[in-house]
Amino acid sequence: MEPRLGKPRVFLSHCKADLPFITRLDSALRECQIDTWLDSIDIPHGHPWLDAIFRDGIPACDAAMVYLTPAALDSVMVKKEIDAAMIQQLQDERIAFLPYVSSSDIRIKLRADIQALQAPEWNESNYEQLLPRVVAEIWRSYLGRTVVAAVADERVKRLQAELALQELRGKSAASVFTPAEEAEFEQIWATLDRTVVIHAKVTTPSRGDGDDVVEPALPIGVQLGSYVALVIAAGYEFSAREGYSVLNQPVKDFVLERVPGALEVSVEDIPSVTDELTMYGLLDRVVDTTPMDGSALTRTVRIWSGPNYWSVWTNKSQRLRYWLAYNDRLPTSVELSEGESSPLT
Repeated sequence: MEPRLGKPRVFLSHCKADLPFITRLDSALRECQIDTWLDSIDIPHGHPWLDAIFRDGIPACDAAMVYLTPAALDSVMVKKEIDAAMIQQLQDERIAFLPYVSSSDIRIKLRADIQALQAPEWNESNYEQLLPRVVAEIWRSYLGRTVVAAVADERVKRLQAELALQELRGKSAASVFTPAEEAEFEQIWATLDRTVVIHAKVTTPSRGDGDDVVEPALPIGVQLGSYVALVIAAGYEFSAREGYSVLNQPVKDFVLERVPGALEVSVEDIPSVTDELTMYGLLDRVVDTTPMDGSALTRTVRIWSGPNYWSVWTNKSQRLRYWLAYNDRLPTSVELSEGESSPLT
């Protein structure tokens, strides 16, 4: 059992004939902030003596003090309390065994193993002189046991921490992504996993002899995450000239399934997420005064974000795509749905 916190507790082994001495000692120890376990006080009425002493009493203490007198040597209960097996159990549980004799001639009547122990003589004649040493010995035993328990507890905690660290290192080694990347990409993807509405222009055949009919702009829901992943993969700019390329054909196929015979379908607008992707670190704004000349070199890496500013894809954007592929979550097409108040059906 773990030692008590704050102050020690001592088991007082004695025979009934020596109760006056033990009662006086009990009071003195309590004044010295030492809790005691005394059978006449601590055994509840109706409880078995042996169970109370050997299961609830001695194991709950930091020290077991036995007062050996001629009467105690004849006591069956005292003999049980100083049995060799009990003393060994005390040592195993680091409970101090503190024997005291009422007179020196008692020692020769003790078992050899107890005779080998320091057992000071203590009686009424030297009670006051020896009491401070007894108190100090109890506190010393308690503090020693507390230190041992604290060291053992600290070793257990360190071992648990080392095992947890090894497990964490194992998980990190098993994955190509750090825990920080896992958390960040999960958060980014959860934010992008939403639907935004764009509009498509649809031209249908003339219903008579007039011109073809341009229908009202149709709202279409775009799953933003799938759109961003494919734009990153294609390297397209978010510009009116290039950004439509990711959406044009998917939107056209989507509308033609719902408006058979449509002559022409085109995207009216695209999701504007430049600022959001820059905030996530997927885009990086740079100052560039080089005029757009239509070359492939400039047109595949730049995203228009304002006068004299361009946004370029960062390595983090490709890292995000790799994370999606690694976790079997990389979209292969733009996910579209019917927008609110859509007359597509």
